[in-house]
Amino acid sequence: MRALRFAAFFSGQLGVMCLARFFFAWVLRYADQGDAAGGALFVAATVGFVFLFARIFDGVLDPVIGSLSDRYAARGRDRSRFLWYSGWSVALGLVLSFAPGLEQAPAVRWSLLLGGFFIFFVGYTFYSIPLWSLVDDFGGDDRRERAIYSNLLGLGLLAAVAVVSIVAPPIIGSHGYSRAALYFAIPATLLMLLPPLARPPGLPQRPPRPDVVAAHQGGLRAMLGALKHRRFAAVLVLFCGSQMALTTVNVASPFIAERLLGGTEADVAKLMGPFLGTALPCFALVPWVSRRIGWEKAMVGATLGLALVYVGVSALGASLVGSPMTTAMIVFGSGGPMVAMLLGLEGGFNMWVKALNGVATFTTGILVTVSATPELRVLATRGMGLSASLMLLVGCGLYFVLRPPRHTTTVAAT
Repeated sequence: MRALRFAAFFSGQLGVMCLARFFFAWVLRYADQGDAAGGALFVAATVGFVFLFARIFDGVLDPVIGSLSDRYAARGRDRSRFLWYSGWSVALGLVLSFAPGLEQAPAVRWSLLLGGFFIFFVGYTFYSIPLWSLVDDFGGDDRRERAIYSNLLGLGLLAAVAVVSIVAPPIIGSHGYSRAALYFAIPATLLMLLPPLARPPGLPQRPPRPDVVAAHQGGLRAMLGALKHRRFAAVLVLFCGSQMALTTVNVASPFIAERLLGGTEADVAKLMGPFLGTALPCFALVPWVSRRIGWEKAMVGATLGLALVYVGVSALGASLVGSPMTTAMIVFGSGGPMVAMLLGLEGGFNMWVKALNGVATFTTGILVTVSATPELRVLATRGMGLSASLMLLVGCGLYFVLRPPRHTTTVAAT
């Protein structure tokens, strides 16, 4: 049945994104665990630097894996088989990354962490790039079919954010990080095995579309060449600034819940619940707003609005409306519509986003390390929200500097 095929395709995106969101959201908080003597599992800034290097490696690997899977498909083979071979490695990398414990020697901890990082990011790329390419393979020349598959990728990402944000905090609070990672890894791996079942019956195996192949084969040279176009560069910095800010607040949420609001990891769900509650319905309005005022104006407005919200995040801890937690829930919820707009209008800047998300995580890791000093604990945590706001404002400022004059011929959004 057609609905079952779409469900199978959606399951793969949901599975891999649940693992990715768990990894990205909790790795710094996990690294910052301490014992009674005050020792930390890892130095958060160092883990942030490793994350930065891993994301750059991940981004460089994208066109390589894309070209490899295109060549595989060009020989008349079904590239969805890649998913059977690579899905398990993402889960294994996640489990290994969250396996180190304070009872282990530092060398053992770092071996597990670095090995887990490597397996996770290589597996993630080997899985996600072929999965995303199935939009064209399974959709064929039918634009409506391709649109459905593409929308399922976005829906899978949103569903994964909801699952990790709501389900992971209480599991971590009850069972710890290592078991929580395992509990996510097992069902996610099973979901990631399903997309090959989404192949339409009788679909002939055809070579990949020429434009997709060219995008993969162009690699780094093509992406650097695109920066010569001022319109592209302007939109790129605007979009990357927003992605860096979103990454920063996502990683900082456990620290905000604990250090500014006096809660625990489980209270992250109280912050992300209102955020998702306002963001998800607003996705339906993105096309209408884009047509009404233009997609660039919508992105600029959402960027500035979100920067203001993140200034409010940095000031959490006061009881402006009810308790401090109630105030925080309102502040996080007010950012949902702007985030929906930014994610709904995102472009194809995968490598740049990965690298700069690494920079954002590294920056947050430095602030986490600084917060180990008792007198700087609250100030450094507030700095996480301020740094996210600054990333948005810098991206918006560079957008206005780089964009071409209004009389210059414009290009369509990607």
